[in-house]
Amino acid sequence: MSIRRFLATYFRLAAEDRFLLLYLGLNYFLTLVSYGLIRASSQGLFLQFYSADDLPDVWLWSVLFIAVTVFVYNKLVRRLLFLQLYLATLLFFLIDLAVLWLAIAANYGPAALIFYIWKDIHIVILVEQIWSLANTTFNSEKAKGCYGLLAATGGLGAITGNLLASCLPTSIGTLNSVVVAVVILSVLALIQTGMLRHTHLLKVSQMRAQALKQQVTPRGGLRLILGSRYLLLLSSIVLCTQVVIVIIDYLYLHLLETMVTDLDRRTQIIGMIYSAVNIVTLVLQVIIASPLLRYLGLTFGLLLYPGVILCATITNLIMTCFATVLVLKISAKSLDYSLFRVAKELLYIPLDYEHKYKAKAFIDMFLYRFAKAPASLLLKGLLLIFGAGHLSVFFGAILAVTVLWITAVLELTRLRRSASGTRVGSTKAPP
Repeated sequence: MSIRRFLATYFRLAAEDRFLLLYLGLNYFLTLVSYGLIRASSQGLFLQFYSADDLPDVWLWSVLFIAVTVFVYNKLVRRLLFLQLYLATLLFFLIDLAVLWLAIAANYGPAALIFYIWKDIHIVILVEQIWSLANTTFNSEKAKGCYGLLAATGGLGAITGNLLASCLPTSIGTLNSVVVAVVILSVLALIQTGMLRHTHLLKVSQMRAQALKQQVTPRGGLRLILGSRYLLLLSSIVLCTQVVIVIIDYLYLHLLETMVTDLDRRTQIIGMIYSAVNIVTLVLQVIIASPLLRYLGLTFGLLLYPGVILCATITNLIMTCFATVLVLKISAKSLDYSLFRVAKELLYIPLDYEHKYKAKAFIDMFLYRFAKAPASLLLKGLLLIFGAGHLSVFFGAILAVTVLWITAVLELTRLRRSASGTRVGSTKAPP
């Protein structure tokens, strides 16, 4: 969609909807700008005090803390209006970040470990809140025109944040880059304070009712998935993608730790890598994904992602260097954010109403977040048995998981074709 079409879509909205979209877009933009700085700084600081070999344990702890945080957040949603909860959350994260900055500045190593885990918790909650506000503010008809614009502001924020992360560390230092993130979160908190005077526009009572009505329990979603072969295969594909991404993340951070010892230079490189990921993602989303799926089909789109991973991994087995690992990292992240995300949404279309919303919510809200646990256990086992020096073992693990991934895609598409014309989950669908 061109800039002209974006603007035309925006100005076709009613004045009230334009104001709300501008408010949500500004929040999304600033949240992802700050996250670009926080992610690069937290990874650079973690490697300054710890090692990439500690990551499997850290990722296991992060899964536990995210689970507890999501549980507490869902409890608070029942008791607070969304805008009040959003402001309280921002203030909580703002204070956390300021305290962590002071502790790391005082050379307190464990603060860098907490900061690394905190970054995942903070972005999960803030992005969830922005989209919850959007989902309960715009009806389905308005959402068709608004969500593309909202996603675009988020993409622009991610690119801006990572570009800042690629230049600020070497000019003002990694720790001072965190201060910039503190300032951005402060601006976000001020925006919510001003928005409290316009709560009538957000239909807060309706938002609270919908938030309660749309609560999804892990048990209910898991029950539906276990009862459907189609959903089990879809969940297996999602799990495989996340396991592969976690192993790739370990390999790239392991090599970065070995090759770059300067903190600010390391943080800058992390920012540059994620800038490349965002730019490639944007190109895939805007130019390639839709035509590719339309003309070459869903099966090709689903197989392209693991196919690229397979080729890049074999290349690394033949010749491992930082550049080839970066190609693997950028390919995995950008395809996951773009082509796979679109293709995965298409896989939900054959589902009946209950499976489409409850099972989808389980996969998107829980499986994605907690897939790091089995991946971390796999990494931990490989490190204990083979050590960190045998990189070919980790590439071999990626190959093995990717083969399982391709097998699941082929079986899922076969099942999808056989269920054509019926709703998966209905009595007519295959088991």
